[in-house]
Amino acid sequence: MASSTTTPTVTSPDYLVTKEVSPGNVALHTMKAFKKGDVISAIPTFPLTEKTKYTVQFSSTDHALVGFLQSANHSCAPNTFFDTTKMEVVALCPIEEGSVITFFYPSSELDMAEKFDCNCGAPECLGKVGGASSLSKEVLAKYQFNSHIVEALGLATASS
Repeated sequence: MASSTTTPTVTSPDYLVTKEVSPGNVALHTMKAFKKGDVISAIPTFPLTEKTKYTVQFSSTDHALVGFLQSANHSCAPNTFFDTTKMEVVALCPIEEGSVITFFYPSSELDMAEKFDCNCGAPECLGKVGGASSLSKEVLAKYQFNSHIVEALGLATASS
C-alpha cells in the first residue's frame, strides 16, 4: 500500500505528510504526537469492485482505496489500527511527532491481493504477510482485527 497508484484526491489532515523514504517508496508520517486511543484520522474510501495491493478490505466482500492513507506502511508492530467499522485510524500506542504511521495489514485483509516478504524490522516480524487467514492461532491472539476478519475466522472477539 505504500507505492503510488491513481487514487481520487482527498486532502489529508495537515499533520499527516507523505515522504519518500527511499527511491520509489513512500511512508506516511505524523507531524504531531498522539496518545494511545487517539483518533488520528477518518478513513476516506473509494470503493472498487475487486481487491488490489492498494486497497483495504472493509467487509467480507468490499474493498476500497483509502486516499492519502495508502502511504501507511505495514508493520508487525503497528502503531495504528484502521478501524473499518468506525472508519477511523486509531493510535495503538503513544506516537511521537515525526513517526511513520504503520498498521498491521492482516487486521483488515483476510487474504492479501499480493503476499509479500515483510522487512519491518520488528522483533516479532512475521517474515511473510499473506492476510489474516494465513496466520496461526498464536499469532492471531496477538493482534486486533476488524469485525469482518473476526467473523470470517470464527474468532471469539477482536483482541485489544
